[in-house]
Parts: sequence; C-alpha cells; structure tokens
Amino acid sequence: MYRQPSSVTRAGVPRRRGLMALVAAAAVLITMMASLSPSTAQESTGSDFWIAFDSNNTSGAQLTVFISGDTATSGTVTPKGETPIAFTVSPGAVTSVSIPTSFELTALDGVEDKGIRVQADAPVSVYGLNRLQFTTDAFLAIPTESAGTSYRVLTYTPTGGASGGLGIVATADGTTVTITPSVAVGARAAGVPFDIALAQGQTYQLAGSGDLSGSTITSNLPVSVYGFAACANIPPGTAYCDHVVEQLPPTSAWGTSFLSVRLANRIKGDTYRVLADENDTVVTVDGTAVATLAAGEFFEGVVPGDAVAPANTGIAITTSKPSLVAQYSNGTNYDSVPSDPFMMLIPPFEQFLSSYTITTPATGFDTNFVNLVVPTAGIGDFRLDGAPVAASAFNPIGATAFSSAQVPVALGSHTVANSSPFGVFVYGFATDDSYGYPGGYGLSPVAAAADLTLDQPAYTALVNDQICPVATVTDRAGNPLAGITVTFAVDNPTVTATAVTNDAGQATTCFTSATVANGTLTATAGLAIGTLTTTATVAFTEPVPPTTVPTPTVPQPPAARPIRAQPTFAG
Repeated sequence: MYRQPSSVTRAGVPRRRGLMALVAAAAVLITMMASLSPSTAQESTGSDFWIAFDSNNTSGAQLTVFISGDTATSGTVTPKGETPIAFTVSPGAVTSVSIPTSFELTALDGVEDKGIRVQADAPVSVYGLNRLQFTTDAFLAIPTESAGTSYRVLTYTPTGGASGGLGIVATADGTTVTITPSVAVGARAAGVPFDIALAQGQTYQLAGSGDLSGSTITSNLPVSVYGFAACANIPPGTAYCDHVVEQLPPTSAWGTSFLSVRLANRIKGDTYRVLADENDTVVTVDGTAVATLAAGEFFEGVVPGDAVAPANTGIAITTSKPSLVAQYSNGTNYDSVPSDPFMMLIPPFEQFLSSYTITTPATGFDTNFVNLVVPTAGIGDFRLDGAPVAASAFNPIGATAFSSAQVPVALGSHTVANSSPFGVFVYGFATDDSYGYPGGYGLSPVAAAADLTLDQPAYTALVNDQICPVATVTDRAGNPLAGITVTFAVDNPTVTATAVTNDAGQATTCFTSATVANGTLTATAGLAIGTLTTTATVAFTEPVPPTTVPTPTVPQPPAARPIRAQPTFAG
C-alpha cells in the first residue's frame, strides 16, 4: 500500500539442474552420463548483469541489490558513471549493496544514464529490492548472457495518478530498441512502433496511466526489460495500492506448463495473469479451457484461497503455445489479511532448477515465506537449509505429479535443494506492504524447440552391457538448442532419467539390464507436457554361448613293422 500525504485524497537464486535417475527397477542399473559436451544452458545465475530500478510511487526509495552464490567469490556493483562498489560472497549467504536513490528511473518517456552493472568472478544470483514503506517489491535479475532481443511486457494497471509501464537497460553500445505499445502513452500511439537508441548502461522508461501489458520490445542487441506499476490496486478497486515489478524473460524462454501456489495466509486467494505471445493460444486451468487468446492478450483469474479450496494449495495452468504467467498478491482489503500487492513471475516446469540460495529483506518484513513446488516422488529428498521439510507440509496440486508447501522462514538467507528440479518463490508481508519474487529459474530457449530426434530407431545390447541413446533438439530452422531438458523413459526395463542438451543440441544417458528385456524408449523434450516426443525400440539379449566343437581325432599312421634280420646260411 502507498499512503498518500494527508493533504492528498488517497487512491485506491544454484546450481544448474543435473542429470538424475528418477525410477529404476531392482534389476536395472542406471548409469547417468554427462552430455556429449559441456552445456551453455542459460539460467538466472551469471557473472555479469545489467539492471535498473523503475519508478516507485514517490521519490527516495531505498534501492538494494542482493547477491548470493554457491561458491566464494568477489565482484563489483557499478551504477553507471559512479565508482565501483566492491563486494564478496560466501556460500549460502547473501550480500547486500545499497544503490544511490538517484538511480531510480524517473523519465516517463526518455533515456537516462541509470543502468547498474553487477560483475562477479563466479556465477551468482542477483535480486533487486525497491523499498518504500507501504509500497515495496523485489525482482529476480537476469544475467546478460541470458538477456534476449524479443520481449512482451507483462505488468498491471496503475492506480489513479500513479504511473506504470516498461523499463529497458542496454547491455552494449549501439543498441537500437523497437517498442510497440499496446495502449497509447503520452505521445506514443497504441500499435505504432518507435525506435530508441541506447549506449551500454543507458536506460529507457515508458510510463503512463495505462496498462502496457502485451507491448512488444525487439532489439538488435540483448537488453534487460522490466514491467512495473508504481502503485496498483489488485484486483482493481481493492485498497490498497502497492508497487509491483519484475524483470521479464525473453519470449524464447517462455513455456506452456505452470503451477501457481496460493500465498500463505490469504483467505480468498491471489490474482494471476497468463500472457500470450501468439494467436490462438488456449489457456487451460486444472484441465478446463478458460480462454483463447490473441497475441498480446492476457487472461486474469484467481488462485483459490484457504477458505475456498483448503485441500489444494495451487492450480495447474497449461497453454497451447508459449506464454508468460505472473501471480499477484491482492490488496489488504481483499480479505482483511495484513499484506498488499506484489508481482511474482511463475516460471514453467521446463525452467525449474535443483538448488537455490535465496534471501528475505534484512528489515521491514517480519512475516516471510517460501512457496515450494516439488515433484511428489521427491518430497523426501527436499532440503531447506540442509534439513528435510516434513512430508506433512506438502499437499498435492490437483492431479499433477507435483506437491506444494508454504513454509515460513526467518529473516536472512536460505538454501533450498532437491534431487530433481523444483520451483521456489520468496515473499513477505507487513502492514499494508509486501514483496515477492521467484527464487530463480532457467532461461533456456524452450519456446523455440521444434524437433526432437534419436540417433537410432532401435537399440540392442547384451545383458549387462549399456545402451546409450542420443537425443537431438533443434529449432524450426534446424539449429541445435542447448539447455533443453530431455526425458528418456523405457517401459522394459523400467528406466526414467533426464539429461540436458549441450551446444550441439544433444543429450544422452546410459542404462543396462541384468535380464533379457524388450521394450520401447520414449524421449520427450521438456520436463512439462512433452510436446516433442519420439520413440525407439530397446532389446537386451542373452549372449550366445560359444558352440563346443569336438577336437577331431587325427588318424595315426600304422606303426612301422620291425625289420627282420635275414637268416644266415652256412656253406
């Protein structure tokens, strides 16, 4: 919530997922092998970031960068044109760096020198907190190597006289950005593209009273993009308004299968939006089609709360084409629970990771939670700060293979890890205030995957020998895609395992059987709905025993007759 002055009327972070064996029959030995060459899969950890802080509802916001990593490292945070600020990171801990308040973006339609560069000697996760009492939110930063050149904006309608819109940071000199607003903003007409030229570290912000969700941004070089509202009533007409923001992933990293877990303590639930990038995108919630969207359109719904669906903590959202999903905390007056709006992206299953280091703000929020989305079969392997979370804390999410938990956490940093990829979301509440962000996710180009092939139509091996299928994932032009999860499932012998494609678009795993077996191998691209599928036969056979050939009897020559002495005759 933002409290207006009394004279003004008030208006309404991992480790990359690894290879893993999920199921194995007793007679089957599964040997997981690395990809054919190292993968450069993109994700939210990195060693170079360009970020920015959008407009909050009033000036003077406390701007903080949080940095965490799996290994000890050091680096610098450099607001453009300022002296670099050195930092160090210890494994499992979070380092905070304060940014001058002057680096909050203020332009409604203009270029500023307000980019902030974060550089580290080893991969780290970066989070940004834009903090004003009663109007706070946080975002997960995306590294430069995972930034893209094609985006659609997702935000929310700003309230009253507050502004909302999009922000952009250039990661390199000579960047040209083309923006097509979904609604008219100032002198910018709806549906009419315009270009902005940026040097490295320069920012551009377009803000107004309309909802710019669905706007497109394309560029000749990678850029960082934000969707925000300085203060938004969520849902519309519900007091009180609050700042909402997220750094947005490029459209290449969008997905088709999502799980939205309701926020803890919210009695009536939370708002969510599903944004389409292509025409004829069908949105399905818990198995029921709820909308068909054109490119740039969004569907808005509600994740049921405790009082509505106490036996189920979340909903399953699938889309027929790649989409972007965000969950929003509703205003305090929605259910009279101390809280307020925030915006939190929900990554698709395909982009889950297997470990994260996360953090809460250091002060201001006494009530903090993590929402967890864990494969039901792997609940027993999950660890929070090295300790297991009781199985009783998890509830199944409908008919999916996932379960969720809402776990309260203390102020400070925390580590979460599991044997298989899972989702984690960090958020907190205070009186008329809140924040929320995803703990991390992959940014592999899952939306671009168009073809999946196996290197052989049939695999054969002797019992106790290995079969090692190789799957290749390519885009529509036949180019290989790195960082795509491929699931290998064999029905006989029973084997299920996953691997991630390397730079050649290839992923592999090896398995063997101790008994004779004949089955079918099914390979699917992505952890989620597996829209790309191909099959091959599998056979393990007994070794053919060598034929015993009797040693032939070699006829022996007859023994030589003794020579008789000739008789001697006397004369």
